[in-house]
Amino acid sequence: MKKIIVIIIDSYNYLFYRIYKWQKRINGKYSAPEIAARILPINMILWSLALPFLYVIDLLGIELNSVYIMIPLFILYSIYDDQLNINQFENKYENETIFERKQRTKKMWMLIGITFIWIIIFALLITEPAVDSETIDRLRELRNS
Repeated sequence: MKKIIVIIIDSYNYLFYRIYKWQKRINGKYSAPEIAARILPINMILWSLALPFLYVIDLLGIELNSVYIMIPLFILYSIYDDQLNINQFENKYENETIFERKQRTKKMWMLIGITFIWIIIFALLITEPAVDSETIDRLRELRNS
């Protein structure tokens, strides 16, 4: 389990680094590429943690203000954000071989795919159906008659 968590954290860090390098190449250092690089990984982390939490709250029938839900997530965000030191990542990934880059990129894209599937599943579970059960029963009656 610990190894999986390390792989996930390393993949998020590599995603941050690749977006940072891409933004730095396109816009230069003066457009704050580290801010742009923080947006995707942190949003992925927040949504992938918030949606299951909201689903459990919905199952339990607890009504909470969204502020109470976001407070722990912003605490997690601040912990992760403090660890994003671009100099550390540049030193770590600057001299990577082509094989290491391919391996990390493959893990990064797998993480992105799994995270988006995770988010879609829980978003669909949380959303209310557009048609209630009474309407479905009436439609069945109409179809059977």
